[in-house]
Amino acid sequence: MFSRVFKVPFRALCVCLQLQIFAVAANNTMDVQISGSGVLSSGTWDLIKVVKLENAFQTLNGVQCLKITYRQNNSNVDFEGNVSVTFNTSELQYIVNGLETTLQAVIQVSISGMVTIVSPNTTVYYKSSPSLKCTFGETTDSAGWNLIQNNQSFTLNSGSVVKLNSSCATSGTGSCTEITLQGVTGDWVGMYECEFTTGSVRLTALAQLKVALLPDVITMETSPLTVDCSKSHTIVNINISATIQQSTETYGVWWSYSNDTEMSQIYNTSSNGSLIYTFIGTMSCQKPSGCCPYANVTFKNTKGQETSAQVDIPVIYAGSIFCDGIVTDGDYWPKTAAGATVTINTCAEGRVGYKSRTCIGPPWQDVYNNCINEGLNTALQQATNFQKGLGSTPEVAMTIFEGLFNSSASASSNNIADINASIEVLHFMATASSYNNLPEEVLPNFINASSNLLQMTWNVAPLILYNVSSAFLQSVDDLVKNIRVNTSQGVNSTNIDLRFCSSSKCTLSVFDVGVEMIISNGILKTAAVRNLTNKLRNNYKHKKPSKLLLSATLQDNNDSSTNIILDFPDDWQTYSKPLCVFWNTTEEDWSPAGCTAYNNHNGRTMCVCNHLTPFSVLMSKDEISAYSSILDIITNVGLSVSIFSLLVFLTIECLVWSAVVKTNLAHFRHTAMVNIAVFLLLADISMLASTRPSSLPDSWCFFLTICKHLFYLAMFCWMLCLCIMLVHQLIFVFSPLRKRVFMLVSSIVGYALPVLIVGSSYVYCKYTNIPYYNVTTCWLAYKSLFVGSIQSFLLPVGTIILINIFSMLVVIITMVKSQVADASKADDMNTAKGIVKGLAVLTPVSGVTWIIGFLQLMLDEETPFVAVEFLFTILNSFQGICILVTVCFKEEKVWQQLSKIINRMFRGKTYNNIEVTLEEKSSTTNKA
Repeated sequence: MFSRVFKVPFRALCVCLQLQIFAVAANNTMDVQISGSGVLSSGTWDLIKVVKLENAFQTLNGVQCLKITYRQNNSNVDFEGNVSVTFNTSELQYIVNGLETTLQAVIQVSISGMVTIVSPNTTVYYKSSPSLKCTFGETTDSAGWNLIQNNQSFTLNSGSVVKLNSSCATSGTGSCTEITLQGVTGDWVGMYECEFTTGSVRLTALAQLKVALLPDVITMETSPLTVDCSKSHTIVNINISATIQQSTETYGVWWSYSNDTEMSQIYNTSSNGSLIYTFIGTMSCQKPSGCCPYANVTFKNTKGQETSAQVDIPVIYAGSIFCDGIVTDGDYWPKTAAGATVTINTCAEGRVGYKSRTCIGPPWQDVYNNCINEGLNTALQQATNFQKGLGSTPEVAMTIFEGLFNSSASASSNNIADINASIEVLHFMATASSYNNLPEEVLPNFINASSNLLQMTWNVAPLILYNVSSAFLQSVDDLVKNIRVNTSQGVNSTNIDLRFCSSSKCTLSVFDVGVEMIISNGILKTAAVRNLTNKLRNNYKHKKPSKLLLSATLQDNNDSSTNIILDFPDDWQTYSKPLCVFWNTTEEDWSPAGCTAYNNHNGRTMCVCNHLTPFSVLMSKDEISAYSSILDIITNVGLSVSIFSLLVFLTIECLVWSAVVKTNLAHFRHTAMVNIAVFLLLADISMLASTRPSSLPDSWCFFLTICKHLFYLAMFCWMLCLCIMLVHQLIFVFSPLRKRVFMLVSSIVGYALPVLIVGSSYVYCKYTNIPYYNVTTCWLAYKSLFVGSIQSFLLPVGTIILINIFSMLVVIITMVKSQVADASKADDMNTAKGIVKGLAVLTPVSGVTWIIGFLQLMLDEETPFVAVEFLFTILNSFQGICILVTVCFKEEKVWQQLSKIINRMFRGKTYNNIEVTLEEKSSTTNKA
């Protein structure tokens, strides 16, 4: 084997020279380079074929010379040359077509110098959004961009960073392609190549993009990891380092310590592709009055942009609580102050990442292991670039999912770091699939890798588990939706069964879930998932989701109205109340909107939904619902009785007000009671109106939630005013409360404070994207105790109840002392009766019964204490009648005045009857 280089024959060279002279005379010269390759379908290159190739290109107008390189007995050949004048690509394509026919070869040709590229001519700012634009005078088949770094070429496609525009031509003729990079970092420095393709001809142009860099990641470390000042040290030296990726940028680097504004310059060393900046800081062992000490490093680029990073320095001061240094699984965790977290960058062989551990003092928390498989880490980096638009080709997508599958097949079943990283890969690829189509060939690796993840043990805290599982479901659902299928029949794995249907009436079975749907066109994609519903958040109390979850979506079908029928197996035969729901990604919870459940005669549950979204649909079953139905009846009856009782109470207050309210104390008490009754009445009406949330529109559900939130808070605030007033009158006997002061303070607490709490909680939820209310309950969003918008109700109500309990204790103790001081032992029974009477009167008007609701929230949702639910429902549903009985019928003055009014009414009626009778008799006598 040997190499030979053939040059153009002398006669041909003369022709090229003449053409060049002619072109100069015509003032139409260009500096165009032509290069390409040829691959024979059979046989090898020889002198005859090379001459044919050479002579064919010499017919192109303006070719100066052609350099051909080939190896004897090889089917490949490369060539390059210069062209001095413009030409039409159709002429070159005609030559290529002739060569491919004559030589039985595939010829690829690249041309540079005919495409105009416009790019930034200066260094651009870090995180700016520069644009590059290429134009060509002819219409071409396609256009694209590549990024060349370190002699490697990466295809660029639309993504979170790359924005492509291939329709930027201002005139009707010619071709144009434009690329905009949003927020460029060091990853995007390099040579950019635009290309237009027409047939076998590829036209390119190159431009260099320079960026004023800043470190994307700054890793800060201290040595030692913690500083021990528990002894008599006054000054301690500590080594601090900042590690960044190797860069050509000339940085200005400074560091500062804690609140010290003096900046000192530091210098770097290079190691394994990284720059390590180190300095030695001196730290006083005197405990600061503010926060813990820290070190800060600042980098400044040539454009004057800056970025900083900070590392806290854990210090053990004299008398501080700390954790002793220990060795766990070969890792040494040094003596550390309570509340501090120690991070070590050591992982087992074949893994990358870090480990961290927090001292809660004196014991250590468990080690947080964020060391992930190297192969999985490579797939994660590729997926990160893929979703940005860097190297996003079908071949790279295949590589990413293959690496994800291999890693998931070999990963430990309880390694949460690998699970998190795998879900991140799915998330990045799902995001990328919204920009560019992924090939259907990735489906087997994608489905099998996702199935492997569901087989693992997701041993994390509940809140983290809910976020991770929701992200997993959203990513899988988006990928199933966005991956276009043509020939695939689906994929079946242990935990995911993916099936497709393109007939007008689709009837499928996926993991024993029947699916029926009529579609006008397109493809129905269905995926049944196991081992996921138990990981998702479930705010439905005493309801458990089925073991199967089904995701459905349509390809190439834009029908706005769809009806899908899902036939689920009955997981729990003893349960009687099914509920069909879908996963709402906005609220991260189940929602029954648009779905109806039916029990069929085969012991299965059928869900009929009038919408089809990209989210999952599943069936949730209620536990034995006898208790629930009884509680619903008690609630409705209790609220109705309470509303009627409160109306009676307010009527009585209007009738007896002038006769009963004659002192400031009576005015204070009855004013508070009227406000309590009014707000409880409005709250009960709102509660009764929302007992069937599924039948209410979202706007009404939101309005009733606002009403209940506001009215119940106002009721409790007036309860607080009443209790505080009673305590004040008992303690400060000789300093009575003035009416003006009471009305001012009570108005602020009873009216303004509830409005402020409700308004601020709604605004906070709106601007932090936290759901304010739950459409399935028409009440504040509840995730767990004091988590969710429910905390804007529980925290103020809990505070008021505690204050009221204290007030009740003060009142009862005062009653006991006064009665004991004036009574003998024979009157102990009367004293006890007085205390019981006081408790009976104060309990319903101070909201103490609501403390049972807190007990109910703290109980395990999986094993509810039914007695607590019944007690809470009965006491608070009938709170209105309790207020009527204790305030009106048990208060002597009110009862006496009410009796007088009733007697007067009956007496007046009797007198009127007597007068009528006498008049009739008188009239009869006169007539006679």
